[in-house]
Amino acid sequence: MKDKLPKISCYCCTFARPRVLEEAVHSFLQQDYKGEKELIILNDCAEQNLIFEHPQIKIFNIKERITPLGEKFNK
Repeated sequence: MKDKLPKISCYCCTFARPRVLEEAVHSFLQQDYKGEKELIILNDCAEQNLIFEHPQIKIFNIKERITPLGEKFNK
């Protein structure tokens, strides 16, 4: 029996940079990893509500700015 590949989770934090985020999501979806994968996006720009419906993409819109960056990673 072939071993199952591990699930890969990638994390992307963003603040008011939708064009850069579009490129990051596109790059993630183009990866040829054969196992299960997910991209977790944390957006803390209160003026922006990101929506992207795809089974491998999970977006969390937070309405408060999180600083410093280390705190955002801990969220």
